[in-house]
Amino acid sequence: MTPLAVGTSEYEGRRAYIVVLPHETDGSQVEAYVIDADCVGGEPSGPGTVLTTRTYPR
Repeated sequence: MTPLAVGTSEYEGRRAYIVVLPHETDGSQVEAYVIDADCVGGEPSGPGTVLTTRTYPR
């Protein structure tokens, strides 16, 4: 699935990535994920921890 938007910010004092994806079943909604950025640059690198997710109207 191709992201609609990707960015970086801080979330609860942590550096984080924000990824917005189309909702899987409802085209009038999007899913926003906040992912801990500590997964980048670490050894070994791996998937980031999802800090929160929310659904918003498009």
